[in-house]
Amino acid sequence: MYVTSILIDKKNKIWVGTYNDGLNIYDPVRNKFTSYKYIPENKSGLNSNKITTIAQDSAGIIWIGTANQGLNKLIVDEKGNLRFLHYLASTLFGGTIPDNNIIKIFTDKEGDLWVITKGGFVSKYSYETDEFISYVINSKVNKTINILSLCEGDSGTIWMGTDGAGVLKFNKKLTPFIEDINPPGLKDRIVPGILMDEDNNLWLSTNYGLIKYNTYNNSITNYNLNDGLQSFKYTAGAYFKARNGEMFFGGINGFNCFNPDSMRPGQMKSKVVITSFKASNKEIPFYNKMVYLSSSENSFTITFSSQDFTDASKNEYLYTIEGADNEWKYTMGNNHSADYNDLPPVNTYSE
Repeated sequence: MYVTSILIDKKNKIWVGTYNDGLNIYDPVRNKFTSYKYIPENKSGLNSNKITTIAQDSAGIIWIGTANQGLNKLIVDEKGNLRFLHYLASTLFGGTIPDNNIIKIFTDKEGDLWVITKGGFVSKYSYETDEFISYVINSKVNKTINILSLCEGDSGTIWMGTDGAGVLKFNKKLTPFIEDINPPGLKDRIVPGILMDEDNNLWLSTNYGLIKYNTYNNSITNYNLNDGLQSFKYTAGAYFKARNGEMFFGGINGFNCFNPDSMRPGQMKSKVVITSFKASNKEIPFYNKMVYLSSSENSFTITFSSQDFTDASKNEYLYTIEGADNEWKYTMGNNHSADYNDLPPVNTYSE
């Protein structure tokens, strides 16, 4: 079974969309699965087994997007019977969806329902007229836009990751609606996943790892295999932000999950240990954190290491020896040693 989408609705039922096996619903209270598949004779049933996206709107209505037959709107009558209302693209009538290949359905913070379709179209559903208002997405980079991912920001902004056109900023309250936003370092402009953290930073999954993009100063932070990524390559649609802010990005070798707050530079501290002490190029043993030297052994090297081995090249150190240094010294990466030469003989130096 090829699972394409998962939704937990307001009643905690789990909806699972598949590419060839239709729609499955799991009721945890009754511990029961119910399946819906396309049956040609059933005109009010699911009209395709190729499900691409599932969403629940502000009114609690479930919408199902397909790869070839547009939208399905789930209607439940007073007796609990289900039927599907179909929305298809048409060149004869206005107010329809522009394409039957549905990429994404989502509800924004104001309760508006949006539908993303193949060909770079964004459509807003009108609950009053039961019609769609569509906008075509244009870019300076590519004339034809395929949207792979999206997330909502503040003040009516929707951020979109594309297949070759980088990141687009869509603002439903402004004209023009679309703005090309291409962070530095976005190599092939392909963004399979996009999420926003509580500080309004965008997190982008790409074919070259993860990127944290500061939308205020246009700066980026790159994360690669040395940071523990499952792979450089990520999969379109495989991204999710939990209620506690934790982020999930899926790729070809599994998925990564993390809390953006824990990824801030300088916030992660790990224990540092002394790994060797040399005087006159000779290893000196140390016991109970004490080293005993003769008066002639006044030049020495202390080597230390962090116990965080995620990416040793990014580790930073501060060190000082009382009696020898007037201030803290800084080093980083693979240069994790301290050299002292011709120190005057005293009773004790302490770190």
